[in-house]
Amino acid sequence: MITSPARRFVAIVLAYLGPLAVIPLLTARTDADVQWHARQGILLFACEAGVFLALASLTGLTVLSNLVGGVAIGVLARVAWIAVLAIHLTAILSALNDRRLSVPVVSALASRRRQGR
Repeated sequence: MITSPARRFVAIVLAYLGPLAVIPLLTARTDADVQWHARQGILLFACEAGVFLALASLTGLTVLSNLVGGVAIGVLARVAWIAVLAIHLTAILSALNDRRLSVPVVSALASRRRQGR
């Protein structure tokens, strides 16, 4: 359903904005490239949510027993946020230049198609 370059641009940017990746996944059914980026964006979001949930839990538990350890894990979480931002910006810029950013496990999963198609 994507016909203009502006719509494709918006779809690719949305593909890497966490839960908003569902929008291009549902609306760009005919554009295989946008579909791939949307699947990768959803998988990246799921992985990031799991990592940050684990870091938040670990930070909370560590602060209760050891303040320095909790602060160190909190700093690690901030560094992880910067890394996530860098990955998303790199993925968006790569997609806009008609390339695919290869994230080791996530890209392989995004390339898989559902059975029966």
